[in-house]
Amino acid sequence: MLARLEQVVIATAPYAVAFKPNLAFYEAMGSVGWRVLGRVIRRIRSESPRAMVILDGKRGDIGSSTAAYARAGVALDGDAITVSPFMGPEAAEPFLEAGMFAFLVAAPTSLRSGRMLDHGEPPLYLEVGRMAIELDAAHGGRVGLVVGATRPDRAARLHGLSPALPWLVPGVGAQGGELSTLRQAAPGHLLLVNASRSILGAADPGLAARELAACVHGAQGGTDV
Repeated sequence: MLARLEQVVIATAPYAVAFKPNLAFYEAMGSVGWRVLGRVIRRIRSESPRAMVILDGKRGDIGSSTAAYARAGVALDGDAITVSPFMGPEAAEPFLEAGMFAFLVAAPTSLRSGRMLDHGEPPLYLEVGRMAIELDAAHGGRVGLVVGATRPDRAARLHGLSPALPWLVPGVGAQGGELSTLRQAAPGHLLLVNASRSILGAADPGLAARELAACVHGAQGGTDV
């Protein structure tokens, strides 16, 4: 597995501005997984020194626990983290205080998330956006949102709330999200486009990454490894 992941990093490095290791799949292997993750991140640093390493763990806990997660993120040499925001600001603040960038999950791709995200008026996902704006102002512009390409209606409302916050965008490729539709919903928005299975599972990951980069047409693209 490690050899395959390193091959994907090498093949996609010319086209990716970020790599997003999904921590769950490394954690599932216990201590071996942590060693593999360390090797993968070192390979990213070697092949693409300027690329952002986004640790996709969707952390979200009380301040003391989040502070420990933040120390772990720094120890892993991560630049950014994905955060589940439902503990409020303290779910993100320790990461920001540790110098990391935080992407708050506002509108994920899950088809069953609407029960939570659309609750209330304004809906909960817009409250996440408002909290992100406040955190971003307090922490020097190091906060963004996770906004799935599969729900352009939510994207449009989040764009109207704050066109300046950068978005990490899953859902393009295997999950069926259309980048062109998202762009119509959020014209001019800074998008860090993530592709996972469509690149990892490709016979030629480098070619798949190059084709996605061509599709993005100048917007930022990322690879989930």
